[in-house]
Amino acid sequence: MTIFYIILALVGIFVIFGVIGTIQEKNNPKLKESKSTKKPQNRTNKTLPTVQQLVDEVKTIEDFKKLRTAFNRAEKSYENSQTDNPQIEKKYRIYDDAFWKASDKILYRQFVPDLDLNMSKDKIENAYKIISIAEYETVRNEIGGTEYEWTEISANDFIEKEFEKKPMYFDSLPKFQIITNDNEKTYEEKIELINEFGKSNKPFVDEFFHGLKPNELGIEWIKEKLQEFGIPMVDKVYELGYTTPKKVLEIDIEEMKNISGFGPKKIEQLKQAIERIKTA
Repeated sequence: MTIFYIILALVGIFVIFGVIGTIQEKNNPKLKESKSTKKPQNRTNKTLPTVQQLVDEVKTIEDFKKLRTAFNRAEKSYENSQTDNPQIEKKYRIYDDAFWKASDKILYRQFVPDLDLNMSKDKIENAYKIISIAEYETVRNEIGGTEYEWTEISANDFIEKEFEKKPMYFDSLPKFQIITNDNEKTYEEKIELINEFGKSNKPFVDEFFHGLKPNELGIEWIKEKLQEFGIPMVDKVYELGYTTPKKVLEIDIEEMKNISGFGPKKIEQLKQAIERIKTA
């Protein structure tokens, strides 16, 4: 019976403390709130981003570098994990997939125009320029150029510097044009200056005049100018002494009809070329 009374006394004590606790909880809302909002001790997982979310967040090269850093951390954590942890492995797989997809994401465009001696000033100034995708449409509307001339640069291409570099001869192109566009100089003077220019600009000569000697550049240039006006059989016309557009204006069409190769079709082309020179 003594044991029975002891047990009964203990039960009574627990009941009394339970009632007191309930009363304290009712009279102290903070105690109740603290109890209800307390997080389970074993809940450590948090929501991970999706692969697409991570890729979409990459809009600049700095964004890509941040993703690369996060990927490296996830990879290191996965490799150093001592136990199988699904959450660590899942995070690594997500960042691994996102990193490689973002590596191929196009972040820039580079203007690489086809180069020629008569290239416009705007194209020369903007050649090999790299711009962000966000600016691409605006800049292209200003500069122009075909889709082919605007090459794509991915995040990885930019990091590895795998894009077009300005060639050695490029800076000589505007210098060459200063000579050819100088309206104060005669064609004969320009020919001499071009020949001199060729002596100190071998990479330029090799690119645009393909194996010609420096003293041949001026003649080649003037022949190309004559061709631009549409003059047929330029080599023959030049040999006859019509070595500049101004001299071509002195051609006697009736005499040219007696020159071998100048049939009715070539004579008509020559007449049209002379008219173009007159209005140039």
